[in-house]
Amino acid sequence: MEADDWQWQQGNRIIWDSNMSGFPDPMPVPVYHARVDALSLNADMNDLWHGRQWGKQMVENLRIPDGAEHVHPHQLAMLHMYELWVMETQGVEWLTPDRMGLPTDGTWWISPDGLVNHMVHEQDRFDDVTPILQQAGFTVGRIWKVEEDGLPYRWMLVDATIGELID
Repeated sequence: MEADDWQWQQGNRIIWDSNMSGFPDPMPVPVYHARVDALSLNADMNDLWHGRQWGKQMVENLRIPDGAEHVHPHQLAMLHMYELWVMETQGVEWLTPDRMGLPTDGTWWISPDGLVNHMVHEQDRFDDVTPILQQAGFTVGRIWKVEEDGLPYRWMLVDATIGELID
């Protein structure tokens, strides 16, 4: 692979990238609104359980103009990402990072789907992800890129069965 290929990022082989892997299929506006409402409810419950304040901001970010006949593909992709974020940020209580051989800095967790998750801010590097996953015995992990407010704007799946990119 070429070093500038989107599938290689900071030494990690990316097998899915929410920014590069295509947009969801078109969706009717009423269905979109129903999913945003469901997300809002789940995010509000998540906020209550975990002391976060993401729900209102998510809904605001997903707002489309009144009377819109179509939903932009970017909005659909953001909706899907937020839905996944709300479900997967809860983590599995008994699968703590220290028990699973992962860093305990608060940016790593095991989600209910069994994947290792790592949260990085826009300016953070994540070139240590593949070696950490390999060392802990995991073959796939999820990287969440988040903004200052803690909301994600991108997620990637990392294939940890491949070593670091060699020039």
